[in-house]
Amino acid sequence: MADSTDLASTKQPASGFYAGETFAQQKITGILILIAALASLTGLLYFAHFHDLYTDDSPGYILPAANLLAGHGFYDAQGHPDTLRTPGYPLVILPFLWAHLDLKYLVLFQHLLRVLIIVATTAFAFQLSRSRRQATLVGVLLSLDLPFLRSANNVMTEVIFTMALAIALILLWKESSESFEPLVSVVAAGLICGATVLIRPVSILLFVPVMIYLVLVHKSRKWSAALAFCIAFICLPLAWAARNEVRANYFGVSSISGYSMLQYRAAGVLAINDRGDFYANLDKRQVELEAQACQELKKLRGADCAQMSDPAKSAYYSQFGRRIVSRHPLAYVKLALRGFGMMMLAGSPASLSGMTGLNFGVAAKVLLLYTVPCLVFAAVGLWQYRSRNRAFFWLAGLVIAYFVVVSSGAETFARFRIPILPLYSILIAQGVDSAWQRLRARSSSRRAAYS
Repeated sequence: MADSTDLASTKQPASGFYAGETFAQQKITGILILIAALASLTGLLYFAHFHDLYTDDSPGYILPAANLLAGHGFYDAQGHPDTLRTPGYPLVILPFLWAHLDLKYLVLFQHLLRVLIIVATTAFAFQLSRSRRQATLVGVLLSLDLPFLRSANNVMTEVIFTMALAIALILLWKESSESFEPLVSVVAAGLICGATVLIRPVSILLFVPVMIYLVLVHKSRKWSAALAFCIAFICLPLAWAARNEVRANYFGVSSISGYSMLQYRAAGVLAINDRGDFYANLDKRQVELEAQACQELKKLRGADCAQMSDPAKSAYYSQFGRRIVSRHPLAYVKLALRGFGMMMLAGSPASLSGMTGLNFGVAAKVLLLYTVPCLVFAAVGLWQYRSRNRAFFWLAGLVIAYFVVVSSGAETFARFRIPILPLYSILIAQGVDSAWQRLRARSSSRRAAYS
């Protein structure tokens, strides 16, 4: 049975193709207005209800911005060149500090960006599927997503990062689908993806899946497109690494990588097999491993950890942590699977508990009734795009796989899926719509058999 919400089944004016396109645009415009209203409403209600705008990581972004504003440069609280944080998000904070505005206005700005992301993703979903039903479902899913709301409501990087990443992916999509255009889009996408590294270093290896995507789907000039993207991508991260080398004798984008390896990956592989609460065990293992690493550092260099710079400690922490991880490969797989579950199946139970009064544990279980089917429908949707639109299949599959793999660890929470949420929601909508059409087809067949 035809889908009454698809463009193909919509009755169009008799004036031909152009009139049909105009009619479709009018239909999707109404949906976009409704989705924008829903996204704005949910954002304002969340902002009005929750006033905890700062997390433990927020000061790490605010302080460098304040130092830049004061003319002291990008320095940390101890007056050393900051190599832990990258400059992307502090530069977003800077205009608000310069204007002497409370950072709640930054949060409102992030809520506005969230609305723009939702509307743009809804429009893209319609362009991709030609289904108003799928486009509407994408907009609703994004508007009601609690981790997305929570991230917009915190002084944190997720929404800014997601906006930049979404722009880059749209440019990549345009370049791969229009093979006779110059490489302007792919170069611009490379520069923007490189800029995302300076917002969140998690995208430091994003050039790998993107280059694979360009080689797989580009009709011509595939290798030149991949090379152009890679060259454009490395420009900004390389410039920041050079700054760190000059200012702090550390050639790298962020020295936080060493801390992450020791405190989350190495401590995580030990804590995952300990009895009792995982996070309590993780805290114990972090203290234990940091003490061991500092003891070794003192023997090697004769200096206490408290006297060493972040880059010096980070380099050894990374080496120390890799040794531990390499000894526990099965535990690391177990930790990664746990991280995958936290990333894709958690749903901000703290937000649901705060809004409804439900116990935190009950809220977490209730959210599984939503997140588990979403994961199943997304898998179905991705598989269907394999035959419906091979380019989008590769784009969504490679980008989602990248962020899942690099983000799955002891520190993983639901907010880690925010960057892939637009792609993920499109896949869910495709899976749900497919299931709905099959149910309608079976129902119609049964009615025809009985008639």
